[in-house]
Amino acid sequence: TSLKIVSDSAINAIVTKVGFPIANALIRIDSVKILNIPGKCYIKNSWDNFRDLLKLEIDYLNLENILLGRPLTAALNQKYFVDKEDYEVAVTNLREDSNLSLQVDTLLKSTLMINYILTSDLKDIAQTRIYSATDSTEIQIQYVSRQVISELKLPNKTIISLFRPNYNLVINLEYDNLEVNKKIGIIFIIPEKYEVCK
Repeated sequence: TSLKIVSDSAINAIVTKVGFPIANALIRIDSVKILNIPGKCYIKNSWDNFRDLLKLEIDYLNLENILLGRPLTAALNQKYFVDKEDYEVAVTNLREDSNLSLQVDTLLKSTLMINYILTSDLKDIAQTRIYSATDSTEIQIQYVSRQVISELKLPNKTIISLFRPNYNLVINLEYDNLEVNKKIGIIFIIPEKYEVCK
């Protein structure tokens, strides 16, 4: 699997299974294109339609931040609650549509809670948890290990877990070869024989 990111612009992911490519995706700020290689078909959508299809409230920049192990953007971050437990330090973001003084244990159904678990040296994010009380969706992004590349501490092993009632998804990302600030070319061509996926 290969992942290329042009900062604030585009993400290209080529997914392989047993060494053979099965999908190629090009994600831009406003659009998503996915090739289903075994099915010889493609999906073209606006970012908003793709987000609605996944039923996830996430924008392009936050997807990029998740992949790079960074905190989410200011669009989601409004108020923080810092808790220290026996084995972790958590920085929690609580976003509420109606009342910012509402206690955490009485969250309204319109609440999105973002919880950052920091590493023991308090220098990096070890885990990000996103919880939506609206539909009981929980996303856990665990940064298992990081590697220093060009003075940036980037994740080289990440586990992303999505939990919903009656639906679970776990994605394991392991980066074998990390390169930063290299000139990269993103080649994404939809073959003429491919049809729209049904």
